[in-house]
Amino acid sequence: MSIILLRFCLQRCGGAVVSTSALDFDADFVCTRCGRRTPRPVLDKLEDQIGESLEETDKEDRAALELLLELSEPLLHPTNYLVLQVILLPDTKL
Repeated sequence: MSIILLRFCLQRCGGAVVSTSALDFDADFVCTRCGRRTPRPVLDKLEDQIGESLEETDKEDRAALELLLELSEPLLHPTNYLVLQVILLPDTKL
């Protein structure tokens, strides 16, 4: 799993989500604005679901890839490996 998972809080408060302990891979995450803690397994499951969607998406279907990227953008950090996989595919628009 990625170290940088989420772009914004799941509560949609606009806060960034950061690890409670940067050196502990299994640490929970916390919102910098509202303080909501999110257990690492919840974020892992979310990332797995998005990853499965990417695997199931036809890599030749640019519209579907761009839609997946658009839907994932509010959740996943721009440097998350799943976002980068879609962006680095040929002809995928940012």
